[in-house]
Amino acid sequence: MRQRIGYAPSKGRKGNMDPEKAKQSRTARGTNTVSESHSRLNDDYEILTYSENRITKTGWLVVAELRPKKLTPGRPRFLFRWHEEANHLNVDPIGVSKAQAKKFINGKAGYGGHLAAMVSSNSRTAHATILWDGDMLFEGYITIPLKFEVSAMARIGVHVGASVELLRPCSICSKKFKVQENETVCPDCRA
Repeated sequence: MRQRIGYAPSKGRKGNMDPEKAKQSRTARGTNTVSESHSRLNDDYEILTYSENRITKTGWLVVAELRPKKLTPGRPRFLFRWHEEANHLNVDPIGVSKAQAKKFINGKAGYGGHLAAMVSSNSRTAHATILWDGDMLFEGYITIPLKFEVSAMARIGVHVGASVELLRPCSICSKKFKVQENETVCPDCRA
């Protein structure tokens, strides 16, 4: 059974790329070896990194997961997901109420950590802190080496022009000539 992730996807931008501006584009298709280092990790949780992961059909590239060591009611899981279009790392809570997800996404009332802070765009390293109901569950760095697919677009056009010439045999010498109007005699025989 699929669990709902507590966030609202962005509207309006998907698929609106201007072909004139997009002569060449790069798209993340997966990850190489994802690494993490943490300064805080709640004793009840463990962090997993997902290396060699592929992007899903819906555009999700999950790179890590923070999950309870024991399945305990009220203890959510968190997915660390690369957001290709915005070039940042999102953290989404799993198995929580809409109210809790909203608090987490908005960083309100003892909840926070939805948007990790990018500390290096070259190595794609993000600093993430996950605060849940006043408890610091995780603080650390996630480095996401992406695999890219490069695509290029070219336009090829063909212009075709045609002209029609009416050739008629001369009524005197039978030689074909280009008709200017309603002539029946070639220019040689007219002279």
